[in-house]
Amino acid sequence: MTTMSRYISLDIETSNLDMEAEGLAFGNPTGWKTSCVCLYDFWIDEGVDSGMGIYYVTDPDQVVDVDPELVGYAIRPLETLESDLKTYHKQGYTLVTKNGLGFDLPILNKHLEDGGANCSDILQIFEEEGQHIDICHLLRQQYGFRFSLASLVAGIYGTSDSKTMAAADAPKQWAEKQYRLVLDYCMHDCVLTAKVFVDAPSRSFEAKGNRGGRSQTMMISPSWT
Repeated sequence: MTTMSRYISLDIETSNLDMEAEGLAFGNPTGWKTSCVCLYDFWIDEGVDSGMGIYYVTDPDQVVDVDPELVGYAIRPLETLESDLKTYHKQGYTLVTKNGLGFDLPILNKHLEDGGANCSDILQIFEEEGQHIDICHLLRQQYGFRFSLASLVAGIYGTSDSKTMAAADAPKQWAEKQYRLVLDYCMHDCVLTAKVFVDAPSRSFEAKGNRGGRSQTMMISPSWT
């Protein structure tokens, strides 16, 4: 990483309420439906906390009508995500995700009417040009285990700076029109991903990894190269 590098972190939430009933599987985008996407634009030299967040939903008017406090949020139609990603790419940004290759990006590659965001072309360009970093994928390559975002955050910062809800609760809250809670949760995960991306390579810390149904706590020193 250089001091003038530009990075955006991305996270999505889905509206699916029952994986078994809907025949869903992690690692397979079929059937998954996007509820919201968050992008967090951060410059390394200015610090993660100085970044700017953008929220994407299918119907911005609907979520604002339900919760007027969302008026101050930068909420855009989901269909504009593709063009915004193209703009970020032209400006030389690198896309940072946590398990993007295994979950977020395959879903966003699908058509809008199929629960995606029509982003397959631009996301392929990010990938082919080396402008996407999936920290989960790289950690699995380095250590052979999958590390949750919560485990990485706890190892670096302690439990005080943690995720704001369980991932499985987000679709339920969205169905109950608790849009602000889910959008805040999604953006918070973007910020945490950005913080881990920036801070993890500068230290060694303990984190719990999972593989094949077993877990192991180990000392790790991540590298994103």
